[in-house]
Amino acid sequence: METIRIWLHIPAVMQHIIPFRTYVIRYLCKLSDQDLRQSAARNMADLMWSTVKEPLDTALCFDKESLDLAFKYFMSPTLTMRLAGLSQITNQLHTFNDVCNNESLVSDTETSIVKELADWLISNNVVEHIFGPNLHIEIVKQCQVILNFLAAEGRLSTQHIDCIWAAAQLKHCSRYIHDLFPSLIKNLDPVPLRHLLNLVSALHPSGHTEQTLYLASMLIKALWNNALAAKAQLSKQSSFASLLNTNLPMGNKKGPAVHKHQSNSNAVTDINLDNVCKKGNTLLWDLVQDEDAIHFSEGLINEAEKLLYSLVCWFTDRQIRMRFIEGCLENLANNRSVVVSLRLLPKLFGTFQQFGSSYDTHWITMWAEKKLNMMKLFFDNLVHYIQAVREGRHKHALYSHSAEVQVRLQFLTCVFSTLGSPDHFRLSLEQVDILWRCLVEDSECYDDALHWFLNQVRSKDHAMGMETYKHLFLEKMPQLKPETISMTGLNLFQHLCNLARLATSAYDGGSNSELCGMDQFWGIALRAQSGDVSRAAIQYINSYYINGKTGLEKEQEFISKCMESLMIASSNLEQESHSSLTIIERGLLMLKTHLEAFRRRFAYHLRQWQIEGTGINSHLKALSDKQSLPLRIVCQPAGLPDKMTIEMYPSDQVADLRAEVTHWYENLQKKQISQQAQLQEFHQSSGKGEFPGGLTGPVRMISAGHELTTDNDEKTLHELRFKDMQMVFVSLGAPRRERKGEGVQLPASCLPPPQKDNIPMLLLLQEPHLTTLFDLLEMLASFKPPSREVTMEDIESARCEELHLHAENLSRHLWELLMLLPTCPDMLQAFQTISDEQGNDGLNWKELLRIKSAHKLLYVLEIIETLGKPNRRIRRESTGSYSDLYPDSDDSSEDQIGNSKNTWSCKFVAAGGLQQLLEIFNSGILEPKEQESWTVWQLDCLACLLKLICQFAVDPSDLDLAYHDVFAWSGVAESHRKRTWPGKSRKVTGDHTKGLHIPRLTEQIFLVLVQGTCLIHRLMSVAYTYDNLAPRVLKAQSDHRSRHEVTHYSMWLLVSWAHCCSLVKSSLADSEHLQDWLRKLTLLIPETAVRHESCNGLYKLSLSGLDGGDSINRSFLLLTASTLLKFLPDAQALKPTKTEDYEEEPVLIPGCKEYFWLLRKLIDNIHVKDASQTTLLDLDASARHLADCIRSREILDHQDGNIEDDGLTGLLQLATSVIKHKPPFKFSHEGQEFLRDIFNLLFLLPSLKDRQQPKCKSHSSRAAAYDLLVEMVKGSVENYRLLHNWVMAQHMQSSHAPYKWGYWPHDDVRAECRFVGLTNLGATCYLASTIQQLYMIPEARQAIFTAKYSEDIKHKTTLLELQKMFTYLMESECKAYNPRPFCKTYTMDKQPLNTGEQKDMTEFFTDLITKIEEMSPELKNTVKSLFGGVITNNVVSLDCEHVSQTAEEFYTVRCQVADMKNIYESLDEVTIKDTLEGDNMYTCSHCGKKVRAEKRACFKKLPRILSFNTMRYTFNMVTMMKEKVNTHFSFPLRLDMTPYMEDFLMGKCDRKEGFKEEVDLGKETASYEYDLIGVTVHKGTADGGHYYSIIRDIVNPHAYKNNKWYLFNDAEVKPFDSAQLASECFGGEMTTKTYDSVTDKFMDFSFEKTHSAYMLFYKRMELEEENGKDLKFDVSSELLEWIWHDNMQFLQDKNIFEHTYFGFMWQLCSSIPSTLPDPKAVSLMTAKLSTSFVLETFIHSKKKPTMLQWIELLTKQFNNSQAACEWFLDQMADDDWWPMQILIKCPNQIVRQMFQRLCIHVIQKLRPVHAHLYLQPGMEDGSDDMDGPVENIGSRSCVTRFVKTLLSIMEHGVKPHSKHLTEYFAFLYEFAKMGEEESQFLFSLQAISTMVHFYMGTKGPKNAANPFFKLLTMLMEFAGGPLGMPPFASYILQRIWEEYTQRTRKDFKRRFLSVL
Repeated sequence: METIRIWLHIPAVMQHIIPFRTYVIRYLCKLSDQDLRQSAARNMADLMWSTVKEPLDTALCFDKESLDLAFKYFMSPTLTMRLAGLSQITNQLHTFNDVCNNESLVSDTETSIVKELADWLISNNVVEHIFGPNLHIEIVKQCQVILNFLAAEGRLSTQHIDCIWAAAQLKHCSRYIHDLFPSLIKNLDPVPLRHLLNLVSALHPSGHTEQTLYLASMLIKALWNNALAAKAQLSKQSSFASLLNTNLPMGNKKGPAVHKHQSNSNAVTDINLDNVCKKGNTLLWDLVQDEDAIHFSEGLINEAEKLLYSLVCWFTDRQIRMRFIEGCLENLANNRSVVVSLRLLPKLFGTFQQFGSSYDTHWITMWAEKKLNMMKLFFDNLVHYIQAVREGRHKHALYSHSAEVQVRLQFLTCVFSTLGSPDHFRLSLEQVDILWRCLVEDSECYDDALHWFLNQVRSKDHAMGMETYKHLFLEKMPQLKPETISMTGLNLFQHLCNLARLATSAYDGGSNSELCGMDQFWGIALRAQSGDVSRAAIQYINSYYINGKTGLEKEQEFISKCMESLMIASSNLEQESHSSLTIIERGLLMLKTHLEAFRRRFAYHLRQWQIEGTGINSHLKALSDKQSLPLRIVCQPAGLPDKMTIEMYPSDQVADLRAEVTHWYENLQKKQISQQAQLQEFHQSSGKGEFPGGLTGPVRMISAGHELTTDNDEKTLHELRFKDMQMVFVSLGAPRRERKGEGVQLPASCLPPPQKDNIPMLLLLQEPHLTTLFDLLEMLASFKPPSREVTMEDIESARCEELHLHAENLSRHLWELLMLLPTCPDMLQAFQTISDEQGNDGLNWKELLRIKSAHKLLYVLEIIETLGKPNRRIRRESTGSYSDLYPDSDDSSEDQIGNSKNTWSCKFVAAGGLQQLLEIFNSGILEPKEQESWTVWQLDCLACLLKLICQFAVDPSDLDLAYHDVFAWSGVAESHRKRTWPGKSRKVTGDHTKGLHIPRLTEQIFLVLVQGTCLIHRLMSVAYTYDNLAPRVLKAQSDHRSRHEVTHYSMWLLVSWAHCCSLVKSSLADSEHLQDWLRKLTLLIPETAVRHESCNGLYKLSLSGLDGGDSINRSFLLLTASTLLKFLPDAQALKPTKTEDYEEEPVLIPGCKEYFWLLRKLIDNIHVKDASQTTLLDLDASARHLADCIRSREILDHQDGNIEDDGLTGLLQLATSVIKHKPPFKFSHEGQEFLRDIFNLLFLLPSLKDRQQPKCKSHSSRAAAYDLLVEMVKGSVENYRLLHNWVMAQHMQSSHAPYKWGYWPHDDVRAECRFVGLTNLGATCYLASTIQQLYMIPEARQAIFTAKYSEDIKHKTTLLELQKMFTYLMESECKAYNPRPFCKTYTMDKQPLNTGEQKDMTEFFTDLITKIEEMSPELKNTVKSLFGGVITNNVVSLDCEHVSQTAEEFYTVRCQVADMKNIYESLDEVTIKDTLEGDNMYTCSHCGKKVRAEKRACFKKLPRILSFNTMRYTFNMVTMMKEKVNTHFSFPLRLDMTPYMEDFLMGKCDRKEGFKEEVDLGKETASYEYDLIGVTVHKGTADGGHYYSIIRDIVNPHAYKNNKWYLFNDAEVKPFDSAQLASECFGGEMTTKTYDSVTDKFMDFSFEKTHSAYMLFYKRMELEEENGKDLKFDVSSELLEWIWHDNMQFLQDKNIFEHTYFGFMWQLCSSIPSTLPDPKAVSLMTAKLSTSFVLETFIHSKKKPTMLQWIELLTKQFNNSQAACEWFLDQMADDDWWPMQILIKCPNQIVRQMFQRLCIHVIQKLRPVHAHLYLQPGMEDGSDDMDGPVENIGSRSCVTRFVKTLLSIMEHGVKPHSKHLTEYFAFLYEFAKMGEEESQFLFSLQAISTMVHFYMGTKGPKNAANPFFKLLTMLMEFAGGPLGMPPFASYILQRIWEEYTQRTRKDFKRRFLSVL
């Protein structure tokens, strides 16, 4: 039976099987389930089922036997059997449906079959079995056909619906059952439909989900459709009343189903469509009402509203929509559910928009207004709501107050839109007043309401008319306080003001509304609390006054109002400080922006006036233009060869350039017209000419391929990126683009010129405005807030300090405003006419210089600076161009520069101006009083005064030399300057010592004026401006510039003066303040730039005049150096500070770097004779003292370079400078000890006991130490020998492990964040991520360290390797640890770890901590407390008092990711409650009966480290493949687990007598909040990818406090920004821009991220004191010694493999020996060091750019020393280390070739001396006999011994398949070519035999079989050697063959055989 289908074909099966098919099926039905699962029974069942399908021509019949067998299978407890049975049932239904669908008419037979099928399904309770106790998801997925069939036949009863609904309440299958309803509802009859809706309606609102809401929507829609169909059918009858009494069902069908449900025919008629909005009639409408919606979540409320909108708005019946409109307005009238009603109304109105129909949106809106009083209801509700809110009666449980208001405003917007209602439908004034009163006067929704009004004004909506806008503007807007108005209110006011201006523009009289509006704008601009609002109002005011149609007639009004506001605010400054300062700030900002806008707007005309000589320049521009560098613009007119060069500044606008070009073009046009007129006189006119009669508009300019249109007139040349010598093409014609439309501003060049009487800059210069500004400036600068009490509290003191700073900043702003104004004409004229005065003695200098006011004095000094600067521009009339006198320009000459100085400055000096400036400076009025600090204005004024003194005091012949340091000095580093003027060398002789170029001062003027004054004392006092300096002033950048300038100019003047007059240095030397002055300038200045400036000045001061014959210069140098040496203890006391990246920047502090630089420079320039002839400076004592200081200096340098000890670097550099003078200390025994100390500073290795070594770690300190070492050994043989021995020891083979090739330890240094990575061995990223996560948990790290290792513990080797790994991660100085030893010892699934196989990280993590747990009881407790938690499965009986609970331990919590949005939903899924009832009732273990119960999983105990495994990997049952879920899944930084704990979910009272605790859970803390501390990310697919970890540092308290995260990606560790956690770990999609060549656009391209979080680690929150304490780990001494041995070797390599050390070695081996008394005496020593360094260290380096120079040096040293050559070969003859490592193993061919050539070169140098020793003692008599012992041949020469060593390598040290043998045989080849002696020596050593055996792979002749003929074959076939072997034949064998082929065959054979 089992194989019957194999031996019969289909006709035979039909003939022989069909007759007994029924009997077989009955037999199968009697079998047990176990028998049915046998393959034979299954095959037979398949055969019986398939026989019905195969004959296609058989008649359709009811196959009850097949159904019975299928039902037998369906009732099996096995899922596969059930699915097979269900499949056969559905196949029968499919077969019937296919036949019925293919036939137009259904026969009675088929109808009977349908009835039999339905009866069979009902009688066998198939529906009950599908959804009963044996419910399974896969069964549910396959039952759709059965349910649809029964529903279509009307056989699904309410009992069936109850069964299905009960199963839908089970959470695990609810989604799949709800998926059945959409198709099922289409076939259901009204009765079950209504019953199902009742079931859904019976749910409590909190029990609804998105699926139940969607189901309700479909049910309601189906019932409404049935009701409409029934209504339509009843309307065809005689009367409506008779139809109500009939018993005919709705929607009768033909066939047997006609008489079904006759008793329930009235079930549909209870749906009254006129009452759909009544409670209980429409479920969705009921649910969105406030009383039910309050139970929903926010997302579910929105979903319910969407479904309701979709249901109602898209329903075809108009009456239903109108009923819902009535329902919404009824809610509005009853003040309930207002929000949802107002949201629904506009959507309902929009559904009536049907073109061609009278029932459009306008009709329905007016219907609602007229019939239902919609707007009255709306405003009544609004008043009621706002009153309830203000009285506190309204509770915002569902919607916030802002949401309530937004919905109402949105409703008004929709109703009064163009599509929403007709234009005549508008708000009344009363309604607008209600809106204003209710919403605008409400503080919370004030801005929303104003925004709605603003949108109405902007848009075309018709909610308000012009009268309403006027009402708002005149009545409502003035009610808004200027102080509190928002940006929205200001925008609304602007639009209303514009409307009012347009509305009243037709009237002749003045506009009161406009005046009212501008007054309010002024109030807003000056008093608004918001700075943005104030600036916007200021911008509007400026635009109104500048761009108004009345021109500039109101400028006087604007200036008057501004000045009046400033005066009123200044008068109230003492009483209302804060508000007054605010008004002053706004007023100054308004004036400044107004002036800037005016200049931009009328730049074209202002430039034209300037060209004409009547320009209006700002005071600041006169200064800045002198300092900035101009741009040369080359203009090329169209069609003409003439060119024009115009000088412009980058701050100039395009309008300025257009004015210049227009002026030039007009002149060119006039010239051309005049030429044409001359031609016309001779009747030779050429027509109209190339130029028109005049310019009709702006010229066209084209530059860089773009036209400079008039739209660019207000842009600067800098903004358009103009460059020097840029070409601009000029032509006439209309602009390319014309402006159209009203309200569009004309470009600057098209405006009419402004009236000069109304120019705001000139108006401000008039009195009393200018005096008022200066008085206000004085008041603000000296403002001090009044103190209410003598002793103020800290808050009050801080407030006063803040007001003082505010006033000081405003004074700077006011000064900037004055800089925008033109220079005061009265003051300017007074100084311009100084030279015209008769009798300069009568000048009132005090009045001119305004000495009493520092601000006016500064203003005047800037006027003097402007007039006194050299004019560096000249006019060249020949070409009409402007040109700048650049130093490299061909047209610059000495005469032009000299002439520029014979102008106003000379007259000013002659009139006594310089004398007055010196008197002001010497008077000290600009210096602070005692116990006071410098103010900003004092510094600015003093800087300007000193600058002027320097300018007027410099000698004219040295003008170019002083230009950059005086006239154009800006404090910028020289390297950053562009296009600077270096100046020309003076042609007169002068002293410029040591490259110093110091300009001279005027001898007849300056030196005479300063005689007998205290100028030196004043210059000394002002050079340091930090006495009593407040910290707030120190931080100001403007003050820094002023202090920098004061120091620069004072030191410059002092240096230049001392250069001209030697008495200056004498006075300084005699000053009692010299020592204190030097200390302040070199050490105490807190700003680095200023400190550098002062030290640079002292350097020039000390070195000036040294080459002259005046001894005071040399004495002063010695005095300065000796004085500075006294400050050495103070300099050493200045310690470096470390600024952590998570801490604030420290305040500016003094430093010693510049001090040491200055002292070193001074000592470098001291002459030895001067030092020996004075007692001021003892260089030998200084050297000894510096040695002691360096020895005693504590270690401050850090290994990571975060802290550099400038003091140590300075001491080393200073000692180097002192040693250069060769003091006796250098050659003494103490000097040799100091030499050893310096060596230790560099190379003393850190150890476990002293980890801080060496003392020099930073690059600067190590470089200084190397320089000191070099200086110590120069000229000292003994010192050189000592250093040679110490350095040589570092390059011996025994001093280190063999170096790798291409080695550079700096690439393997520990990361800057001080964490160590783990090397990836192929696919071990999962291991690295797991280990790093464990290591970063301090408790786990400590537990591993403290675990006791013993022989009897389990996994002992794993523990030992884990301890080693953790120790390495904590203590190593390397970048990464290689975990290969751990992988070799660790076993997983009883197999060692395969480093090439990737594993699941969660599985490895669980396996690892399980092994750790098994190692010892202590580790077990640690693992339990850290990672072990307990989850309980609880079953609570509802019919008895028993509770069943089972506990389960876990290490990781599995989180479902598919269909989940975040971790909270996943945890909800874990702890969700299922109700067991009906067929699924629970059997109570205590009562033994079926009871209703609730089943739920809860967390009972949580560990300290809570780890989650996101289940990103799923198995696809369709494709049968593993897939990765890349959907978005978020998790928080702080997780609260309280809602998932047993106490929270189950409650204390649920635990009854049946409960027994199975696990001792201990005492739990009350808090269950966790912080995220680690994430492991997986990048890739389910088949493969990469793991890396992102971990928070919780070990370091500072890092933990500042939330520091790090990325651990195998060997790489770097900081990670926690803000990127979401994008890096949440998964989901990412969008990028992709260019589409078809559409020529960038398209958004979205794709799934392949990287997402795989494991999460959370740490329980602890007390602050526990988190903030420092942790110390107990590591065994053996492990520490092991790791520190490795560290010492690595750090030694790191010290040696660096470029600074390579440079030091170059000096030690090349230049230093030449400084010794007898260089030849140390030549051998030097050669040994050079050779050892190069061959042992240097060639192993990855970076060796100087290798060629080193080889040349070695060659030179070998050429000069035969002993060195012999030592080199002897060394390699005795030890084959270098030949073996370099010739054989080195992968770098260049290195091998270099070594081979070096060896050949050395042998060639020794050949003349050693060639006769090659064959001794074997051939002492000179005969050709070579029969002596081979081992004795060549023993007398180092050359032959070296060659013998190389040949022995072939026999013992290398294999035939080695890769790098080319250079090895090349050496033998070159050696053989040298001569007869070498060839004979190789024959005597049997070299050929050795090589033959090497290639034959044999050890001697015994193993060789006729090698001669094989060798010949190799020579013939492989000239370059056998395939895969080195090409030795072309080097050796071919040479030997050629050399001896001419000998006799017998002799050759004899010799060759003897060799073999």
